[in-house]
Amino acid sequence: MTGSGTFAIEAALLAANRPPGRHRQFAFMAWPRYRNGLWQLLLQEADRQRLESIPIRICGVDISPQAIAAAKKNAAQAGVSDFVDFTVQPMQELQAPAANGLILCNPPYGERIGQKETLGDLYRELGDLYQNVFHGWRAALLSPRDSLTRATGLAWQQQLQFSNGGLKVSLLQRK
Repeated sequence: MTGSGTFAIEAALLAANRPPGRHRQFAFMAWPRYRNGLWQLLLQEADRQRLESIPIRICGVDISPQAIAAAKKNAAQAGVSDFVDFTVQPMQELQAPAANGLILCNPPYGERIGQKETLGDLYRELGDLYQNVFHGWRAALLSPRDSLTRATGLAWQQQLQFSNGGLKVSLLQRK
């Protein structure tokens, strides 16, 4: 459920010591005390720490070919397409590519995609996947409702709460 690839791309940027939004304009740049010279020094320092390869494998998987195409395009724009493998695949066919790692999922909430009535089944399957296929891994999940979280059948600990697309969601880590 990689969607547009945000999590995988951000992970690749972090692993490669590359600041997100390196070429963006930010609102603070219009502030009266903004110092462009200082900003340029910070960017130069970030560029010196930049890695050309990373020591980890980052994968993004989605059942939607359109989502994977968008994720690949976004990764290329971010300059990390060599660091992320995106694959079209149903979650039920996933196999852990290593003995340990981190799996993070932002499944549908039933607001834009999917029917709220059928999401319980999806979250149950996700819980089974985390428990059986990724049992030695750290596991995290974004979820808007306790009922969906409970449907996974796993024990979770809330790490933080924030707004995602205007919806209040929790970042949860498996206990």
